[in-house]
Amino acid sequence: MAFNGQDPLSPDFDMTQVGYADQGGLASTRVQRYSRLTVNAAPEPVRKGKTLTATGKLTRADWETNTYKGYTKQAVELQFRKAGTSTYKTVKTVYSDSSGNVKATTTAKCDGYWRLRFEGTSTTPAVSATGDYVDVR
Repeated sequence: MAFNGQDPLSPDFDMTQVGYADQGGLASTRVQRYSRLTVNAAPEPVRKGKTLTATGKLTRADWETNTYKGYTKQAVELQFRKAGTSTYKTVKTVYSDSSGNVKATTTAKCDGYWRLRFEGTSTTPAVSATGDYVDVR
C-alpha cells in the first residue's frame, strides 16, 4: 500500500494523504473563444495601378449570448498571394473598428488572392479569411 512517503507508525500520519498523489508543476489550461474573419476584395476585376479595397469583419464568440460579436481595436494583416504561388505575404496592417469591421486599401499590381489575417491574442486564436481572387487587367 502506498502511503505517499509517510510512516504509518508515525504520530503525524495523515490517512487523508493515502492514495493521493500531488501532481504539482502541471501546466495551466488556456481557454480561448472561437474567432471568425471574412474578406471581400473589390472591385473585381480591377485595372492595374488602381486602388483595390479589402473589407471584412473580425468576430469572436460571446459566451454570454451564444453569438459572434465584433472584436474591436485588433491588428489585422492584409495579405496577398500572387496567382500560381502558394505563399501569402503581408502588405499592410490595419485595425478593426468599434464593430470589428476591417478595411484596407492597396494598389492592384497583378492577379492573385487577397486575404485578411488575425494573429490572435491570449483569449482569441489566430484566424485567416479564405483568399478572394482578383483579376487585374
